[in-house]
Amino acid sequence: MTSRSARTCLFTTLTVLAFAHANAQHERIAPATSKTLSAQEAGSARLLFERLTFPNPDGTLLPYRLLRPQQPAGQRFPLVIMLHGSDKIGTDNEGQLADLALAWALPANRQQFPAFVAVPQFPGRTSNYDLSLSDHLLASHPASPLLPLFDLVDQLTATFPIDPNRVYLVGFSMGGSGAWQSLLIQPEKFAAAVILSGTPPDRILASRFRRSPLLICHGDADPENPYAAALAMFEAIGPDSEARFRTYTGMVHTAPPDIADPASTWWRDWLFSQHR
Repeated sequence: MTSRSARTCLFTTLTVLAFAHANAQHERIAPATSKTLSAQEAGSARLLFERLTFPNPDGTLLPYRLLRPQQPAGQRFPLVIMLHGSDKIGTDNEGQLADLALAWALPANRQQFPAFVAVPQFPGRTSNYDLSLSDHLLASHPASPLLPLFDLVDQLTATFPIDPNRVYLVGFSMGGSGAWQSLLIQPEKFAAAVILSGTPPDRILASRFRRSPLLICHGDADPENPYAAALAMFEAIGPDSEARFRTYTGMVHTAPPDIADPASTWWRDWLFSQHR
């Protein structure tokens, strides 16, 4: 067995302990130690992401990085949009390339999951939070820096051989909140979303997500984006939905280790199986 396969099997075997509810869409996970990219892997991956900018209607530029698939011509590929957390806000077109994004450029992932991967860097918050009047839990609201994302997706799908029915969102922290908001604003653009430690919109909007394939992952010890709001949204969406929820016991505000692991394939398999 290769080391990549061994690590994937280890996560599969050890992390899924039991279902949190009778609902099989909610799993409770005991997180293992997170794997990270080596300095050499990160450096090599970074070089494969082109440095580009997208012109906003107001004359400003949205910086983003783009990884292209390494596959023969004549095919159409998924587009993966990676949304960063608030600690990566800026305009240097560099800071948003965290390991979760860079891992797509590893040779094994490029071979198994060929895709265009776009990583925009926002100059300000893409979502803001306040308490919901309906349940007194935190709720997210869109902020203006998020809005150019939709035009960027349009430009990319018009320019490159991208399958418009396989445009995916992956976001951590504020990026996870931005993924929720993107699905509210233009749901027709996106086939699925992986939402990591994000804050959802107000639960009164839950019905809007009932037909969206969602993989929602959150630590129940998260002190920044509280777990209770994410769980409440999943429960409000309801059991007849296409949402999955994974509770990571004892995990604070971080990306789940079985997703952050650069060699992890299970969640990429799930994502790439979704079609609009």
